[in-house]
Amino acid sequence: MNSQEILRALQAGEFTLEEAKARLTNIREKNNRSPQRDEREAIAVIGMSGRYPGADNLETYWANLAQGRNSIREIPKSRWDVHSYFEPYPPKDGKIYCKWLGLLDDVDCFDPLFFHISPSEAEMMDPQQRIFLQEAYRAFEDAGYTPAELNGKQCGVYLGIMGNEYYRMLCDRKVGLTDLTGNNASIAAARIAYFLNLKGPAISVDTACSSSLVAITLACQALLHREIDMALAGGVSLYLTPEPYIGMCSAGMLSPDGQCKAFDQSGNGMVPGEGAGALVLKRLKDAEADRDHIYGLIIGFGMNQDGKTNGITAPSIKSQFELERSVYQKFNIDPAGISYAEMHGTGTKLGDPIELKALSAAFRERTEKKNYCAIGSVKSNIGHTSAAAGVAGVHKVLLCMRHKLLVPTLNFTEPNEHFDFADSPFYINTETIPWEAPAPRRACVSSFGFSGTNAHLVIEEYLPRQQRAGAPVVNADHPVLVVLSAKTEERLKVYAGIMKEWVQAQERLNLGDLAYTLQTGREAMECRLAFWAGSKDEVIGTLDAFVNGNHPEGLLTNQVKKGAGASPASPGHPPGKARRDQIAAWWIVGGAIDWNGLYEGSLPQRIPLPGYPFAKERYWLPGRNPVPVNGNRLHPLLHRNTSDLSVQRFSSTLTGKEPFLTDHVIHGRRILPGSACLEMARAALELALHPKAAKALRDGRTRIRLVNHVWAAPLAVGEDPVEVHICLTPEEDGAIDYEIYSGSLDPEDETNEVHSQGSLVLTDPVTVSPLDVAALQAQSPRKILTPEQIYPAFRAAGIAYGPSHRLIERLYLYEDQILAKLSLPSGVNGAQGSFFLHPGLIDSALQAAAGFAIAANAPLTSLPYSLETLDILATCSAGMWAYIRRRDGNGAASPGAGLLDLDLCNEDGGICVQIRGFSTRPVNSLQREGAEDAFYLDLSERIWKGELSEEEVERILTASR
Repeated sequence: MNSQEILRALQAGEFTLEEAKARLTNIREKNNRSPQRDEREAIAVIGMSGRYPGADNLETYWANLAQGRNSIREIPKSRWDVHSYFEPYPPKDGKIYCKWLGLLDDVDCFDPLFFHISPSEAEMMDPQQRIFLQEAYRAFEDAGYTPAELNGKQCGVYLGIMGNEYYRMLCDRKVGLTDLTGNNASIAAARIAYFLNLKGPAISVDTACSSSLVAITLACQALLHREIDMALAGGVSLYLTPEPYIGMCSAGMLSPDGQCKAFDQSGNGMVPGEGAGALVLKRLKDAEADRDHIYGLIIGFGMNQDGKTNGITAPSIKSQFELERSVYQKFNIDPAGISYAEMHGTGTKLGDPIELKALSAAFRERTEKKNYCAIGSVKSNIGHTSAAAGVAGVHKVLLCMRHKLLVPTLNFTEPNEHFDFADSPFYINTETIPWEAPAPRRACVSSFGFSGTNAHLVIEEYLPRQQRAGAPVVNADHPVLVVLSAKTEERLKVYAGIMKEWVQAQERLNLGDLAYTLQTGREAMECRLAFWAGSKDEVIGTLDAFVNGNHPEGLLTNQVKKGAGASPASPGHPPGKARRDQIAAWWIVGGAIDWNGLYEGSLPQRIPLPGYPFAKERYWLPGRNPVPVNGNRLHPLLHRNTSDLSVQRFSSTLTGKEPFLTDHVIHGRRILPGSACLEMARAALELALHPKAAKALRDGRTRIRLVNHVWAAPLAVGEDPVEVHICLTPEEDGAIDYEIYSGSLDPEDETNEVHSQGSLVLTDPVTVSPLDVAALQAQSPRKILTPEQIYPAFRAAGIAYGPSHRLIERLYLYEDQILAKLSLPSGVNGAQGSFFLHPGLIDSALQAAAGFAIAANAPLTSLPYSLETLDILATCSAGMWAYIRRRDGNGAASPGAGLLDLDLCNEDGGICVQIRGFSTRPVNSLQREGAEDAFYLDLSERIWKGELSEEEVERILTASR
C-alpha cells in the first residue's frame, strides 16, 4: 500500500491511527533505506552439536522431535528428593507444586583427561562448564576442523550461561570455597578457547532466557564487522537443586501439571528443562571458499531491551515488535517468505499472546497473507532450557530444513483466547508434515529474557549456486582409506561401534566423503585403526569385526607413543605412488599424510559425522556418591573393569596429579610407588572374586598372599596421562598370576611395558603372635634418626617424597634389625579406608629398610626389586610400626644387600602385614663415579651428622647442576 491508500483506509476506519502511523513510518524508512545488501552477505552455520532431554546428540534430538516425543519426566531422587518439597498447587512458602523437568542424563560424567584437566579439578568444576566444553569440541569436529587447524585462529566464543547451582552445593559442603576457575562464568566460555588456543574473544552472556540467542547475535555481529573469522556460539543450562523451583513456584511461573502448553487455552506455566548446544559460524563467502558443509544461513539478526515496563521482568509487546520490524528492515527480509516461526512460547496464558501479537504486527506491515506461516515451540517437547533455549530452537529449525519437514508442537488442543489465529499469518503445526514452501525455506527464531533483553533472527535454507563436482568413484578397484582414532583403546572400540551404526543407517553414502572427513576433519589420536574399503558393506563388516575383538585381514591397529611419527629426516607423507598398505602403515605408526595429495581431480566433501565418544567417568561433589553409576571408579588405583571373554582385567588412567605420584618423585620423574602395585594386585583379586568369596575375604575367613612379586620396570607419568592395566590369569594349582603393564589393553601386545608381576593365593587365616614393641625399644639402638635426618638423605639421592610418603617419625637402628615408627596424618592422600595396603604406609616401611645403608654412611643407590611373599593378616591403621631384619647369613654383605623380612604391626603390636624375602637392586641412574661419587658421599655424611637441613641440601643440589 502507498501513502494515499493508507490514508483512505484510515478514513474508512479500516486502520487505527497507530496502525496507520506504523505503515507510513515503514514507507518512509523503506524509501530512505540504503542500497540492498549483497544477497550473499550472510552467516553460514557449518557445524553444530547439542544435548537435550532424552537426546545425547542431535540425531536423537531430531528423532524425538519428528516422532512428537515428550521428554519431560519427574525429577529423580538422584538429583534431589522432590517429594520432601512437593505440595500440590496453590504455591506455599518453601514448597514446590511442579515436580517435573526436561532432564539431561549423565550430568555428573565427564572425560577430564581428554582436555588435560585433572580429576580433582573436574570434581570442583561446574558441570555446565564440563558439558559445554565437550559439546563445543564436538561442534568443531562436526564442522570438520581439527585442533591443529584451529590453533591460533581468530575464532570467538560466545556462551549463554546463567546461574551456578553446583557452586552452591559445594559451598554447602564447604568444599568449594577455594575454587577460582571451575565455577566462574567467564571461564566457562574460555575453557574451549584455552584448550584449542583460539584467539578471538571468549564472552559469557547472561540475559536470562535469551542468553544463547543473544550469544549467537553477538557472534554474527563480530563476523560481519570482520572482528573474527570464525565463531562458536551456544548456551548451557542445568537445574541441580530445589531452590530455583521454590522461587519459580512462589512466583507462580511453573505449570502445576508439568506440561508446557504453548499457545493453548489451557496454558498454565512453563516447565524447566536442561540443555547444551553449540554452533560453528563463518561468513558465507568464506565458508563456500573453504568448501565447508553448510547447514543453513543466518540472514538477519538483532536484539534490544524492553526498557521501563510495568515490572522489571514484564515483557513488552512494543519492544518485541520494534525488534522484529528492525531486523526485517535492516536486512531487507520480507516476512511473506518466512514459512515457519520458532516462538519463545513458554506456555503462559498472557505471555504467549504478547509474543504472537508483536510478531503478527511485524509480519502484517509487509504482507496481508493469512495462515501461511507455521509456528511452534520446542519447549513443549523438552521444557524451557533457559540459557540454552535459543540455541535449542535454532537447532530445531536447522534440522527441519535439513530433513525438509516440520515437526509438531505438543499439548495443543484449543487456541489461546487472547489471540485471533484466523486473522493472523500463523497456524499451529501439530504433526510431522513436509515443509512445503518456495525455495529457499525461511524461518525466524525468537527469544525473550525476563531481564528484558530480546533477540530475534532469521534463518534461510542454503541452496548452493552450483552443484559440487562428481565425487571420486569408490569401488573395489578404487577403494578409500578409512581411519579412526581415540585416546584409549576402549574409546576406540566405542567409536568404531558408533561409526558402524551410523554407516548402516545411511541410505545414501559417498564413501569418498566419509573417508575424507575422517582423514582431514578429525584429530589423529594415539589409538588408531586403518583399513581400505571399496563398499559400504566392507566398512560395516570391518568395524563390526574390530568391535567384537576380531582382526580381519587388512585391518591395521596401533597405539602411537608420544613423539612417534615423522621426524625431520622423514618424508612428510609417503610417495604419491606408494602402495595402499604403505600409506595405511605410515599413518598407523604416527606418520604425517598429505591427505589432499592422495586424491586426483576434485576433492571429496567434508560431511557431518558422529563426534568423539567421551568417556563417562563420574566427577561430582567430593566425598558424596549417592547413586552408583557406570563411570564411578572401583578403587583409587583401579578405575574400571575392562574385562572381556578372554581375560580378567582392570584399567586405570593416571594423570600424574594423584598424591601417590606427586609425592613420589625420582630424579624429577613422577614414579608409581612399588607399594601401589601391591595394593593394585590385592584390590584386583578382591574385585574379581565371586561375591561369596569376596565376603569371606572381608569377614576374615580367608586371607590374600602375594607370591614372588617382581618390580620389573618403573612406571613414570609425564605431561600426558598413562593407561595402566592389570590382568589376572588363573593357574591349575589355584594360584592367580597377575601382570601390571602400560600401553594397549591387549596383554599380548609386544609394545606394552610390564611394570610388575607375581601370583596371588587365597589362604586360611593364621594366628601370629604380636610384636613386643616396648621390648624392642628398651634395647639400646646404635642410632636414632629423625625425619630431618632421613628425608634429606633421600633428597640427596634424587628421591623427593611428599606428605603422603614421608611417614617415618623415628628410625631405631640396631645391628641387624630396624624398628620404624610410621604415622599417616588424617586427610593425607584421601581416606585411609580407601586402601587396604596404603601406598604411603607400605612405601615408608620399605624406606625404613634404607637404614642399613644409612648406618654405614653409604649413598642410597637402590630401589625395590622383589619379594618372596606378602601376607595380609589385618587392615592397616593410621599409626604403624615396621620391624625389619636381615636374613641369617647375609650380615657380611654390602650395606642394604641381601634379603630382608618385614613385619608391619599396629600400635598394640598386632601384625597386619608380613613381608618375607624383600630385596633391592642398584639403579644405574642413581650411581655416580669418581669425583661426582665423592661429592655425594660427602654430602651424605654431612646429612648423617645433622650438619645440613633439607633446604640446605636443596640449595647445594641446585648449585651443582
